[in-house]
Amino acid sequence: MTLRRKPRADPVKPEDRLDVFDRDKGCVLAWMSPGHVCMDVFGNRHAHDDYSKLTLEHVHMDGSMMGKRAPSTPDSMVTLCGLANFRVPSKREREMFRGYLRAVAA
Repeated sequence: MTLRRKPRADPVKPEDRLDVFDRDKGCVLAWMSPGHVCMDVFGNRHAHDDYSKLTLEHVHMDGSMMGKRAPSTPDSMVTLCGLANFRVPSKREREMFRGYLRAVAA
């Protein structure tokens, strides 16, 4: 029996990834959360704008968090360092992300 990984139904398009990175200018927690230090998933520090180490966090704009991932569109994604995304953002951080996304959409 062969096990296969099922492809994502809603992958992030490369151009959308670049658009979000360009809009956010790096890990948004670097300026939203005083004292935040950007790190990769292994705990190695890096610059907040080191695109090779940044990830995208999908944000449900309606406040839901469980179940299905938010859409892979620039208006529902923010840039985070690997460790911030790996450890899963807190409710407070997610609310900050929603506020930020509403502000940049206006």
